[in-house]
Amino acid sequence: MPIDHSTRLPLSTWDRETLRAVAVAYRRVRRLGERDLQARTAAEAVYLERHPHVPVMDAQPAVAAMISAVAREHPNWLWSGVGAVR
Repeated sequence: MPIDHSTRLPLSTWDRETLRAVAVAYRRVRRLGERDLQARTAAEAVYLERHPHVPVMDAQPAVAAMISAVAREHPNWLWSGVGAVR
């Protein structure tokens, strides 16, 4: 399913469990100090575990859109602890 990134998708676009699992995976890796690519790779792996029939090339834009939507709607939750000096 191609996604037009100029359209702001609501969180209700995806099933809640998948959206939460993807966001938590992304956040967990970013809070460990890793960069966006590593966090996105972890989030894509979680997405593909839940949707093994989806090709990787289709999962990548879906995960990017999910993370973007969560960052827009819940920025304090997503970014809390990211970049903190430990």
